[in-house]
Amino acid sequence: MMRLGIVILAAGQGTRMRSALPKVIHPLAGKPLLGHVADCARSLAPARLAVVYGHGGDQVRASVDATAIDWVHQTEQLGTGHAVQQALPLMGGVDRLLVLYGDVPLITPSDVRTLLADHSRLTLAPDSEGDGTNCIVSSPPNLIRYRFDGHSFKPHVEAAYGIGITPCIVRNENLGIDVDTPKDLLRVLERAAPSHTRTCLETSGIATRLTHPHNTSSAM
Repeated sequence: MMRLGIVILAAGQGTRMRSALPKVIHPLAGKPLLGHVADCARSLAPARLAVVYGHGGDQVRASVDATAIDWVHQTEQLGTGHAVQQALPLMGGVDRLLVLYGDVPLITPSDVRTLLADHSRLTLAPDSEGDGTNCIVSSPPNLIRYRFDGHSFKPHVEAAYGIGITPCIVRNENLGIDVDTPKDLLRVLERAAPSHTRTCLETSGIATRLTHPHNTSSAM
């Protein structure tokens, strides 16, 4: 059986959230964004699980259950590709590496198992716009140079073809939605399938405030 290593990227500030609170610890559906991703990752029983953190430091570490997590501090904010490199030394002995963002709270174990089942050498899951990369599975872990930003998908595909590999591309709505702005939460509400996240947004009144931003009385 192949040994799986998982790296969760949680070092960014998340300036588009317009909040002093580190992006990945904003609460959603009863737990921080990062908590949803960490719980999903743990359920897969990986050989190694690392969370790369930076902005917010101790706040981020204190926000989630640390069981089975190796914490990696990115002291210099040199981008998410650099963040992955910081965690690779902890991935010794793993056969394949799964890289996730800490702000993709709709992800489920079923989504990831499907991703892993379809995986050969390199699997890419783009964001909902098709420009960024929200998830990578790589065998071996250092197969290509990692880059994670709003325009990383095409460079990852080109890097794969550059070494003679045809990447497996998986388009999955749960993996594609990362929470940066209220608009992203609206997309959760617009999903046809019900979810725990959607239910919490509706029962808390957040859904009303998002869909009727100028009608504050109805949101109370």
